Amino acid sequence: MLYTRQIPDQIIATFLGGKDTWPNQTFKTVRYQPPQLQISKLGEALAPGLLFFTATSTDGSEETAPLIMTDTGELVWNGQQGKHGNLLVQTLDGNNVLSMWRGSGSADTAIAGHGYGKVEILDTTYTEIYTVCPELDLVTPNNTKYDCYADLHESYITERGSILVTAYNITTADLRSVGGPRNGWVYDPMFYEIDIKTNETLFHWSPTASGIPINATHQPLDGTGSSQSDPFDWFHTNSVQSIGTGYLVNSRHLWTTFLLNSTGGIKWNISGDTGGSFTLPKQNIFSWQHHPRAQNITSTSLELHYFNNANAGPPFNGTSPTTGLELSLDLTNFTVTVIRNLSDPNDALYADTQGSFTPLSNGNVFMGYGQIPKFKEFGPDGDSDVRMTVTFGDTKTQSYRAYRESWNATPSAAPDVYAENATAYMSWNGATDVTSWTVYTGTDGADLATAGSVDRSGFETSFGIAANATRVKVAAYAGDVFLLTNPKSTFLLSTSPSTTNTYSNMCFGYYRVYAGCHHIFDQVITCECYDGYDEHTGLCNTGDLYEEDPPLELDPAEIECPLCGGDQGQDGLRMLLDDTELSDDEEENREKGEDEEEGAYASGEPNTVAQAQAFQQAQALAHQPAQGEPDQDMLAPEEDYGEAEEEVEEEDDYTHIENVVFAQAQAIQQAYNTNQFEVEVHQLAYEPTAEVEAIEQEILARQERRRVFLANSNYHMSRGRQIQNAERRFVRQVVRDIRRQMRPRGR
Repeated sequence: MLYTRQIPDQIIATFLGGKDTWPNQTFKTVRYQPPQLQISKLGEALAPGLLFFTATSTDGSEETAPLIMTDTGELVWNGQQGKHGNLLVQTLDGNNVLSMWRGSGSADTAIAGHGYGKVEILDTTYTEIYTVCPELDLVTPNNTKYDCYADLHESYITERGSILVTAYNITTADLRSVGGPRNGWVYDPMFYEIDIKTNETLFHWSPTASGIPINATHQPLDGTGSSQSDPFDWFHTNSVQSIGTGYLVNSRHLWTTFLLNSTGGIKWNISGDTGGSFTLPKQNIFSWQHHPRAQNITSTSLELHYFNNANAGPPFNGTSPTTGLELSLDLTNFTVTVIRNLSDPNDALYADTQGSFTPLSNGNVFMGYGQIPKFKEFGPDGDSDVRMTVTFGDTKTQSYRAYRESWNATPSAAPDVYAENATAYMSWNGATDVTSWTVYTGTDGADLATAGSVDRSGFETSFGIAANATRVKVAAYAGDVFLLTNPKSTFLLSTSPSTTNTYSNMCFGYYRVYAGCHHIFDQVITCECYDGYDEHTGLCNTGDLYEEDPPLELDPAEIECPLCGGDQGQDGLRMLLDDTELSDDEEENREKGEDEEEGAYASGEPNTVAQAQAFQQAQALAHQPAQGEPDQDMLAPEEDYGEAEEEVEEEDDYTHIENVVFAQAQAIQQAYNTNQFEVEVHQLAYEPTAEVEAIEQEILARQERRRVFLANSNYHMSRGRQIQNAERRFVRQVVRDIRRQMRPRGR
């Protein structure tokens, strides 16, 4: 072999009967864990393009996400975790787009055999431009309701700008011909043609309504079909393609592919066992097949290729190797000729479910083996010409289909940069054209200077920096061309120091803050993005956040806030410093609202849902024992406390707050005057100093005193709310003052 990327046999434990799991890749800059690829190549010419697949774990033990990787095992793009299927490049309005299904269910018939979800269409910046989520009146097992009802098997974009999706309905049928009840239940796996831009249904077809006899199926009844919750899957639509004004529809369980006219009438069919409308060169030429596609279509002939599973039930039961089958159909004489039937003689595979067959631009063929975590690329010379084999997991990992395709993309999301131990690490999830990085370092915002350039080396590139550097910034290049992010983004890298101070997706005093969440005084403040939230990248579209109280619609429970280090709630203080400055009138209105809210608390009558929830939480606290040893004067009888409260001057209330908050704000300002593409190489980010620890202890003590304070009475709760709002106002004022001092003249 000319090229082999071999993973040690002791690691591939599943194939050897061990207990270890398949190894994953890890990175400094991001939390993705794509699988390591075991790759073998024979040195013969391969087709250009990247590998597209949806790594799916059947037992939840491995990361499940859509992936784009190179044929040398490098990650290119890692999509959001979740159940996905059929990730591929298609053309819409003359432009390349990335489409994928996302939802619930599984293509593995041993688990579910279908799904309910939506089709997402992304442009070359990985921005979701369309979502196909049609309103379909479908019956589901147990009448379960779903947000979207598109099935996972097909998402084919037509030349007319529509999309073909499968959708699994349930209906009643007479099953006596297959040994079932008269009033039985069956899956009716329909397909729909949907207008991508409006989600309007343009056409739909039902195999049950078409008149195809149920007893034509090869799928055994096996006790199903007696109830709505367990319908008989007699047809199993798993592929649809538009051909002119008609449709090519595949039935896995009938071993048959149908050509329909524009109104859904059957023009002809080809069956793997009997031939259907055609005469076969031999019987049982294909069975349990997936991914049929027609090409080189004329009025008298076409070529049809399949991923021929040839397994999954009687009469084969794992005794017939899965093949890549390509046929020539004579539409005049209705005869069939086998062009090729591909199977690796040294690695026979038996795939019961799923799979794909894709002819490549150089005459090669790329096959994904569905439930078996392997890809193979065959050359034009048949079985003996296996040019590449890729393994991406153990027997618990699969990918419904897999593709090898060309794709060029520059993400709208920002690159990621991380630094530690005098080394900077940089990556840009989804960027296909980066050839090099330029690195800038310095000790403050005014002295960033070029530290050097480094050629891109895989998904994540590293570069040594000076030990005394406290800031690092990177810029991506394709050759000599500087790669900008989406023009809508506020984060445009430049070769000169930026004057924009943006604080998100970086460490603040030991924590890494991701879009959508931050903490202040260890209290969760809900955040929302200025320009919308990108669920694929997990970041704001612009990277900026702002805070609002009461919480906005964005649910903080749905957003992960991973740590840079340490234990959550113990190390560091997370604070968001955004670039939004309120006018004096806006600030006055905001504080007025807070005062009105305090009045509602003082009256003991919460007037919003958020207030009512806080009220209930405070009442619950009254029944909890205090932690630690709070000041005894905080535990004084209520009548004595009221007198003591009046004796404390307002200025004294905030002396502690001023000392703590201003010290923290100064530390942040001094260490983190940077933008989205910068990360500080500073002691605060990795090892809290004694001063920071002292501040943390003060804050924790303050929180404990406030907790006891709130637990005594509604009056105490009202006063605690006033102090909390005072803290917020003071922090905002400190931040505004700091920013004014930091502004360059003439801004």
